[in-house]
Amino acid sequence: MTQPAAGHGRRMRGAFWTPLPWAHRAHELLDAHLGPAWHEDFVVWDPACGGLNLTRPRAFGELYASTLHLDEVDAAANPEAAAVFAFDFLNDPLSALPAGLLDALRRRRPIVLLANPPYAQATDYEGARKASVASTAVAGEMDGLGHARSELYTQFYFRAMGIAAEFGYERDFHIVFFTKAGYLTSPSFAAFTRALTSRFGFRGGFLFNAGEFDGASRHWGVVLAHWELGADGAAPEFPVLGPGAAGVWRPRVVDKHSTISAWLAEIPVAEHRDPDAPLTTNGLDPAGPRAPLVMRRGWLGYLHNNGDNVQYSAKYTGLYSMGFGSAHGREVTRENIWRAAVVFAVRRAVHTDIEAHGLTWVRDKDIFRGPSPALLDDAFLTDCLVYSLVDNQSRQTSLRNWHGHGRIPNEFFPFARASTGELGGAGPERFVHTLLKGRTLTPGAARVLALGEEILAETMPRRRLFHVEQPRFQVLNWDAGWRQISPMVAGPARARFRTAVRDLGVTIAARAYADGIIDPPV
Repeated sequence: MTQPAAGHGRRMRGAFWTPLPWAHRAHELLDAHLGPAWHEDFVVWDPACGGLNLTRPRAFGELYASTLHLDEVDAAANPEAAAVFAFDFLNDPLSALPAGLLDALRRRRPIVLLANPPYAQATDYEGARKASVASTAVAGEMDGLGHARSELYTQFYFRAMGIAAEFGYERDFHIVFFTKAGYLTSPSFAAFTRALTSRFGFRGGFLFNAGEFDGASRHWGVVLAHWELGADGAAPEFPVLGPGAAGVWRPRVVDKHSTISAWLAEIPVAEHRDPDAPLTTNGLDPAGPRAPLVMRRGWLGYLHNNGDNVQYSAKYTGLYSMGFGSAHGREVTRENIWRAAVVFAVRRAVHTDIEAHGLTWVRDKDIFRGPSPALLDDAFLTDCLVYSLVDNQSRQTSLRNWHGHGRIPNEFFPFARASTGELGGAGPERFVHTLLKGRTLTPGAARVLALGEEILAETMPRRRLFHVEQPRFQVLNWDAGWRQISPMVAGPARARFRTAVRDLGVTIAARAYADGIIDPPV
């Protein structure tokens, strides 16, 4: 039978059909762990069976397959299944299970729960439509387990763990799930992962690209993990499989008090709020009236610093000369600017380097920890500050008469006001210029600033015309940032500048790897 197409409803639930090659891989893994006759010797239950693809490769001695949507089941996929039945694994009582499966559980017969659970979460950045997806009966039982309550796949784990406990299993209970990898690294899952590993040992698994699933992005990875009740677990590690893939991914857990965000927060910001502070969405356009952020006083700008993982270091990390309306970050002040620059530069430079190696999908859930004091010499701090001014996510801008705000200075402007020629004039120098003045620059940082100053001079004669054509960018402000003037820069000048920025980023990433902030690319 033709595999059903992945529809909008399935995508909203984060449900994906298991491609047959990966079903075969899962069976081969269990052959190695449980012996080649496991599919005959164990009761097997797929509690999220979809089209029965995951159990299609074998004939089973006793197979139970349940799903929310019986109309999606391909009955020809495994006609020898003991039962294919409608069952809401996260809401229905166990008394609703078929008699044969209930009897097997009561007798504590050896069992494998083999599944590809849905991956939706209540906090996906896709609007409020997903907010109710993870509101289940199981979620209501997961008090104290942090973000795991919001993820359907961890709810599946929790229900499976609960079934083992309810029926008194002490061994011969195996959970083999395809899932996202976040529960293996994120501090947000720490309580859940402790609960899992306190009873279940890791037997093995593998990692592959989510793009192998129809309709899924290729920017993240899927892990298959085998957990055995009562086993002495090894440290989780996952061979990286798939076309062009190689190496082993070893998830590293970082305590929430040791993350790079926690390190930034060690320097306090003011308690008093500044309700009149300007808020933006991208450095040029204002945030809407429902923006959740109210800035704290003493701000020079704002570091959008969502999460602590590689994945969020792309779209959800940015540095602004005003507030970023969606929040999820921290005000940049005179007291914490060096740390803010390190956080921004490390996250962005490492992400860029991992992306250049083609490993974003492997490393997307890796967590950044705070740097060691030994890393924070003048060279590294200055490199990070310079890099933070010119990365693609550097959103510092200088604005006048902007949506009710008379003047928004760009305190991150690195050059002397005198260097801006006819746009300069009297007035205070910007704060970052004063920080860099007189400091010894590394060759990489010096080259970026030198090329930046050349670009500054080269664009001056063309700014008035550009301003007429593109007034939104306000390039006539003498302290206009890279976000504003970059559309004017093209050709060899842009190529030289971006190469210098890339090289500086490689230096920053290398030092971050050496310090253990994050593991280097595999």
